[in-house]
Amino acid sequence: MLSKMSTALVRAYDAGWRVGVDGTCRKPDGSVQSSYKTREGYWTFDMHAPKVSVRVHRLAAVQLFGKDAVFERGVDVRHLDNNCGNNALSNIAIGTRRDNYYDNASYTNDRCRDASRAACRKLTDDDVRGVVEAQKQGAHLRDIAKTYGVSLASIGRVTSGRAYADVTGVVYSAKKPRVIGRKLTSDQAVEIVVRYFAENISQSELARHYGVTDSSVSAILKGRCYARETEKARQSAKGAA
Repeated sequence: MLSKMSTALVRAYDAGWRVGVDGTCRKPDGSVQSSYKTREGYWTFDMHAPKVSVRVHRLAAVQLFGKDAVFERGVDVRHLDNNCGNNALSNIAIGTRRDNYYDNASYTNDRCRDASRAACRKLTDDDVRGVVEAQKQGAHLRDIAKTYGVSLASIGRVTSGRAYADVTGVVYSAKKPRVIGRKLTSDQAVEIVVRYFAENISQSELARHYGVTDSSVSAILKGRCYARETEKARQSAKGAA
């Protein structure tokens, strides 16, 4: 069951209202449709009998992707440049609510910067540059946090770019895929197993040495990752123990 606004949108599209390449809304006769901006900044026009508002960007999406795609549950219409007043067809896309949220890069980065900077206010600009450099040299985040006298979370915000990105140049990626072990070659995975059991090296030290997370090392040792490649090494190590 469509809402009143969605029903009005379908009526407008079926009757011949269209959006031009430049984002201008036009009536069925080709003349420009007068429209107004809402408080949120969306260009809108009114359909009458009954009077219902139609948002131009949603009309553009129906025009580009079809009604079924736009009205599918969980789908949002997106402005790729985060300018909700720019309805140029090249700027319109559809995606999930999450996609729509992360189109707002300036909002995300500004909020993260302000909130995170407040959380690690003890750090100076020189400090955060030092933090990033220390991480590049292979220092563990926990050790860096102790050095600068702040929490591990604060250091994580700096190294991920959620705080002080304008100082460090680190680009924050809100959607980082989780990688478990697959940054490693098969030979490196075998080395990890051998060194852990034979040389008694901690998982944290191995993770730091090979440039992966502690959970990646744990997954390899437990056979959740690279199980086939490391099976012989794991069996030999456990037999020797």
